[in-house]
Amino acid sequence: MGRSAFLMACNNTGYFTNEFAEKWGIVDYDWSNTAYGADGWTEAVPQDCQHKLQIQASQTKAASKASGKTGNNVTKVFVYRNMVKALPWYASVRDKLVDPQYSGFFLKFKCNASSGGKYEGGCHVPTQGTPFYHDQEQTAHGRTCPLNMTGPSPCCGVPCGEYLFDHRNGSMLQQWFIDEFVSGPDGIDSPDIDGFYFDDGYYSTGATEEDPYNVEDCGLSREEVQAVSDGWAANAEAVGKHVLAKGGFAMPYFEGTGINNTDPKANCAEDLRRLCSVNPVTGVPNVTKQALLHPFSRQNHTELWSVNGTLPYFEQDLATFLLVRGPYAWLGYEWSGCTDSGYPTGCDKHCLQDDCKPCRFPVSRDANPFPRPAAMDDDYGTPVGYCKEAAPGVFRREWTKADVELDCNTYAARFIAV
Repeated sequence: MGRSAFLMACNNTGYFTNEFAEKWGIVDYDWSNTAYGADGWTEAVPQDCQHKLQIQASQTKAASKASGKTGNNVTKVFVYRNMVKALPWYASVRDKLVDPQYSGFFLKFKCNASSGGKYEGGCHVPTQGTPFYHDQEQTAHGRTCPLNMTGPSPCCGVPCGEYLFDHRNGSMLQQWFIDEFVSGPDGIDSPDIDGFYFDDGYYSTGATEEDPYNVEDCGLSREEVQAVSDGWAANAEAVGKHVLAKGGFAMPYFEGTGINNTDPKANCAEDLRRLCSVNPVTGVPNVTKQALLHPFSRQNHTELWSVNGTLPYFEQDLATFLLVRGPYAWLGYEWSGCTDSGYPTGCDKHCLQDDCKPCRFPVSRDANPFPRPAAMDDDYGTPVGYCKEAAPGVFRREWTKADVELDCNTYAARFIAV
């Protein structure tokens, strides 16, 4: 079962614990991993998040092999990339931001003085003296760092912020994404990197998880927004094909179960009837033909587990997974924040201003980061047939080493060794 375990990992006070990471089939590292601490990428001048992700991937691979894993059993490692936000703590992005030849890669400020924005020219975010649009969410904005001991310099190599790619650029930007941003020694060409987490999107309302006035501050018309959105979709598709051709994979290419993961019992029977239904054309349930990712149920939208380190519905999640999975499927953690080892030293949990260090995750989870029940390492054998509704609301599936059952009437799971 361990090969089918998925973990979105992050420790923003140093490198993530590799001895724990290697226990999972796939580990995905967020950009905020290794942000602080002695080896933190925020302490480098300029910041080097992209390379730190590759180092973390290399460490996890080495730990997996040292544990005795070989071949396809070695832990797969994904790393973070964003083709909507141009994050300058990635060296490959920063190199293009400072090169005038590539100015067309990025959206620019075009604020309206009558818009009500409080910054220069009516902008809703500080321009920091650069023509390129950027907000300052999740950014060490305002900080300066020593440059060769001669004076202050922006920590990101440019004014820190979340810049935006202009996908109207066409084939030139697309080729750069393919040749440099996801390839090379810090990308899919590394033997230690197996895929990516591609984050965010660009739609009719602009960039996701960006300042809500990003379209207005770029002065884009409805038609121009649509052109950026269409370009992003085309570029994302082309990059995805390249990664797949290289033998890699990525989020968001996994299929989900469509189950409400904060209240999975509410529609248990309906969900399992849908997932277990056999397609009359293929003769198998649709989900068994997909690369499936089934996340653990959450306490609520922002909290995955309780303070004492227990998951709310682990046994039911495991039973659901074993009932519906095909040959390529994973169960585990989607994004849950940086929880590996407590708050960064000297961080300010109320950080809203310049020159402060933010805390990124709640204290309550520090004592039990990423609970991993022992059943995640059990061997259930191989499936015998597909799941069936054995009685109204009761779903079963035979495996060679266990019979699995989920009773949606009582929301109780059973695993019977055979």
